[in-house]
Amino acid sequence: MLTLTQTDFDMLDQSTEADLMGQLGLAVTGHGPDASEGLMGLKSAQTAMAWPHFIQVGVNYFSHIWPQVSGVVCAAYHQYTETNKDWIENAAKALLGLINIGYAVAVLIVSIAMKKGLDALCPAT
Repeated sequence: MLTLTQTDFDMLDQSTEADLMGQLGLAVTGHGPDASEGLMGLKSAQTAMAWPHFIQVGVNYFSHIWPQVSGVVCAAYHQYTETNKDWIENAAKALLGLINIGYAVAVLIVSIAMKKGLDALCPAT
């Protein structure tokens, strides 16, 4: 069963958008954690020299993937009644059925959307 731990949620909540983009870049290039490490494993792969590259990879990936996932994320946002942690977890799980990505990538996509501002990304229809 896929779950977002409180530690992972706290890490996501305290991260900047750039940090989340870098973590997304790490994850989509195969430098992220395996399933047993949780999201905190992404931090161990950071290096000062390569970090700007991973941020740019994350920015590019998010820009590419957002049109494919925005319908699901925005629908979940418009029905939002949960805590942020539960909402991220449930929206990420919904993405797993939509596109072929891992759970860490799905959680990062949803978390980045929250940092960017779901009101702006998901206009009312």
